[in-house]
Amino acid sequence: MTASFVASGSDFAMRMTELCAEVCKKCADICENHKEEEQETMHCARICRACEEACRKYQGTNA
Repeated sequence: MTASFVASGSDFAMRMTELCAEVCKKCADICENHKEEEQETMHCARICRACEEACRKYQGTNA
């Protein structure tokens, strides 16, 4: 959904990327704390961190 807002140049793109970065950070934090399924959760954490980073770069904060 965030990508759609960004791609369309929506007035809400910055707010969506802010929320998306926050959600992705929380998801990665949770995944990193569940090491019992390490391969799956670490993969999830990497994807979430990459998404968080992309959102922050869009915002110009460069996480």
